[in-house]
Amino acid sequence: MSGHDAPCPEDDEVFLAHAPLVRQLAYQLTGSVHDAEDVAQEAYLKWQRVDRATVRDPRSYLARTATTLGIDVLRRREREIYPGPRLIEPVLTGASTTSPADSVQRAAQIEYVFLTALQGALTAGASGLPLA
Repeated sequence: MSGHDAPCPEDDEVFLAHAPLVRQLAYQLTGSVHDAEDVAQEAYLKWQRVDRATVRDPRSYLARTATTLGIDVLRRREREIYPGPRLIEPVLTGASTTSPADSVQRAAQIEYVFLTALQGALTAGASGLPLA
């Protein structure tokens, strides 16, 4: 640490100022919101343990830490057996101003578009047209 036993509020403020960057880098590397949050938490723990006298630029230190931790997540994934392709999780940005009714309506619209596309694909397949 930086010469004191307990983390000081200034250290947390520095981390919080760069936390969006840490999460963004981790998400871009891992493609997973869950993994990005795990990386951000681990980066915070590393930030709490590092001697601040050795850190010239907190932004660079945290970006490098997030990148290293994100790469570690990817290496662990390579050892996992996962059936099928990994898909990137969508991230909602900004404040959510949608009401529950709007969410239900949006889900119904998505379902309609999906079913329409599926029906078109099935019709094309039944008519002998190639599906690809």
